[in-house]
Amino acid sequence: MAQIAWRHGIGDAMKVWDHPENAGLKARRGDPNLLHPGDRLFIPVVSASTSDVATGMVHRFVIRVPKSRLRLAVHDEDNQPLASRPFKLKLGSKTHEGTTDGNGIIDVAIPVTATSGELEIDDHVLPIFVGQLDPVAEPSGVGGRLENLGFLRSQGVRDPDEALQAAVGRFQAQHGLEVTSEINDETRHELEERHGC
Repeated sequence: MAQIAWRHGIGDAMKVWDHPENAGLKARRGDPNLLHPGDRLFIPVVSASTSDVATGMVHRFVIRVPKSRLRLAVHDEDNQPLASRPFKLKLGSKTHEGTTDGNGIIDVAIPVTATSGELEIDDHVLPIFVGQLDPVAEPSGVGGRLENLGFLRSQGVRDPDEALQAAVGRFQAQHGLEVTSEINDETRHELEERHGC
């Protein structure tokens, strides 16, 4: 939502999300950062701002790009948090360096224009995509969360539907759900809880 608002000259994304014309979308999606292709979003008209300045002089105008928060939970293959580990997060031309907290959490402010980058931690380089996670109500949203949690490997698979079905079954088995390998409401709810959104 922040990226869409910024592209339309609106610095505060909540002015778009909270607009009465978007009440139906807001009720359906619940989170302004989990939109899906085909969602209809009303963008309010922004009135242009003007400044009176003297002619014959150089004037400097500064545009501040709003920030969003990026929170990542980094775990190892055994689902243990990578706590107190140094990391380097590259997004566009900006690099954030720091240490994960005791729960393996990275929490940084990033410009709303950031869309992709990479995370270096423990001799691993992981691709990061910002604003590209679909809602959990969509199969692509389920797949994205399962991939983030390490249950689904999308690269090099011959049949993506079979790979998703197998990943759903593994997730259900690990979290004490009835193993149907089918996406259902109980699985979606557990997946949101485990993924954090």
